[in-house]
Amino acid sequence: MVKKAGIFLFFLFSSCFLSASKISKAYDALKIFDYFKAKKLFYSCLKKEPVLATYGLATIYQRNDNPFHNLDSAYKYIERSYDALLKQPPDFNKRLKKFCLWDSCITGLRVVIHQKSYHYYLQKTKELSVPVLEQFISNQPHSVFIKEAIKKRDSIEFVLLKNTKKSMAIQRFINSFPESEYISVAYEDLDYFRYKEFTQLNNTNRIETFIDSFPKSKYLVYAEDKLFEIAFEQKRTNLLYKYIKQFPKNSHVESAWKNLYSLEVGTYSTNSLNYFITKYPDFPYKQTIEKELELAGVILFVVTKNAKEGFIDTSGKFIIAPEYEGLEEFSDGLSVALRDGKFGYINKAGEVVIPFEFEDAEAFKNGRAIVKKGQDCFLIDRSGNKASNYYDQISDFTENLAIVKLNGLYGAIDRNGKPEIAIQYKRLGDFSEEVAFAQKEEKYGYVDRKGFPVISFLYDWAESFKMSLARVKFNNKFGLINKTGEFVLPPVYDRIDEQVNGVYVIYRNNFYGFADSTGCLLSEVNNINPSSEKATELTNGKWLRLIQEDEQFLMNKNGKLLSEKEPYEEINLPRYGLSKVFINDKYGFVNERNRQVIKPIYDDAENFVDSICIVKKKDVFSVINVFGTPLFSVKTNALEKLSPDYFMYTDEKNILTICNKKGEAVYFPTSDKVYVQNNRYLFSNDANTTTVYDLINTKFILQN
Repeated sequence: MVKKAGIFLFFLFSSCFLSASKISKAYDALKIFDYFKAKKLFYSCLKKEPVLATYGLATIYQRNDNPFHNLDSAYKYIERSYDALLKQPPDFNKRLKKFCLWDSCITGLRVVIHQKSYHYYLQKTKELSVPVLEQFISNQPHSVFIKEAIKKRDSIEFVLLKNTKKSMAIQRFINSFPESEYISVAYEDLDYFRYKEFTQLNNTNRIETFIDSFPKSKYLVYAEDKLFEIAFEQKRTNLLYKYIKQFPKNSHVESAWKNLYSLEVGTYSTNSLNYFITKYPDFPYKQTIEKELELAGVILFVVTKNAKEGFIDTSGKFIIAPEYEGLEEFSDGLSVALRDGKFGYINKAGEVVIPFEFEDAEAFKNGRAIVKKGQDCFLIDRSGNKASNYYDQISDFTENLAIVKLNGLYGAIDRNGKPEIAIQYKRLGDFSEEVAFAQKEEKYGYVDRKGFPVISFLYDWAESFKMSLARVKFNNKFGLINKTGEFVLPPVYDRIDEQVNGVYVIYRNNFYGFADSTGCLLSEVNNINPSSEKATELTNGKWLRLIQEDEQFLMNKNGKLLSEKEPYEEINLPRYGLSKVFINDKYGFVNERNRQVIKPIYDDAENFVDSICIVKKKDVFSVINVFGTPLFSVKTNALEKLSPDYFMYTDEKNILTICNKKGEAVYFPTSDKVYVQNNRYLFSNDANTTTVYDLINTKFILQN
């Protein structure tokens, strides 16, 4: 991909070279791949044209399709070009523009050559060695990868020991090099390798030996969890109960009780329940489980009555009285509730499970919830027990890790609240594809789940990986890297939008174009920048929307235009196979073969959603299907879609009306604050009370 980026930079300016001067003749020769002539001419221009000549030589030496390919030479001349550029007066850009060049071309090629050279040295031998790294450091002292090379050189001995994955080898390193900068990492590895050695065979006796021998281990809870997993997978009730008694504060105790209950109680009957309680008199969740089972299948809605919130079922009966200042939907069997300015948790029976003592609280997910008490944020389990240390902030879990902030720095914890990444980074992103971006000092890089750097801290900005690619900012320009840190798109762009189905919208000099996830440019960067448009309105991954001065086109990724002979004033991306077009001051729709499916007769039109579309002609709104057939029409000022099957409008008598897809009026709300749930129940908030109407059975289930 780096090669493609270099070729692209070359062709971008090659067609614009002048032919009068010697330097122009050099670039003309380069354009037709006459490397011998180009090289000779560039050398003759070194004194008079230090920037352009050295840039040309760097281009020749970095390419591998000629006999002069030499990355050390490429490095030498791109550095000379870069240094010469820095010494030029401010108006030197005018000189560059004559050759269709700009300063970012030089900085972009410099990054590409540095990267190619560095990876060439890394791949010179089958095994990375100190002599190879020393050669790189000596030959290319100004490379952007010099710090990384030095660090690699210094860490080889430690890495070799670490790769043994043996605790004894790490212990020898600690004993031999107690002052090493890697000593803290070595202790972490020692702890981890011990844990793996004692637990990898899933032998419960060895796991218990680890717990007894290393009570301060970071992986103590993991060992406890391992015992729970074994007991759960093997369905051993005796081991589950032993686990409960041995580790009463572990986060899995509640799960262990519930699994023990499900294994022992074959049928939910009085006899089996009495047998279970007799055998396990310390079982703490009998009432909770009974009520949760009873109410598990009940659908509940949050409603307001007299400015207080409660829950009703689908019959309109209040299951939980309206006595709370706020409620959230149930998650993990509990609802976040607000009473007297404090947050707590209630179950579906309306019982307070966790007291109202928090300044803020989030819903439970997988047995954990984030709460705030005073200025401190921490995790709790479903029993309300504190499950983590105190932090200033805690994010939602992604890939089973939550990012935490303390005293202005960031780290990460697991679901048990145990620190997984020490508090050390100025910024730390959510984990995606097993890595997260991090900021150290003023630069961004990427770390793994243990906090170890996997991509060096080189960037001015970075984002999370998606589809194994991430946008980064380098030397104030945006590029695209893969998970090895290689540039797929060189950092020469003013902006790159988030990818849409593998396609990126790229911007330069207030114009935009497209590139795919391999770094291949799908269009020229010559489209007018639509500042109000989102990336999802410019591409769907299959079609590219090109906006010119007075016309617009759709082009597929192979470069074929949908409407080459008949450009539109406006054309949108296809939805349900149809693109909205604007022509002769009217809206219509064409299919993906540019055949007119719905004639341009409408004054306004939305895009298709749920296979239907709202259109307007004069003062009449209609809902049409993908064939252009009206489902219904109504004369009104506005028509709003509430759900796939229901709409709201104000009729000619100024009466607010809810209708179905046939246009039949099914309800007349007194407030426009309405919404539909489950495509059936209409909620209308009037003053301080909620009205609920069953749209299918056409009856109120809750009414003032």
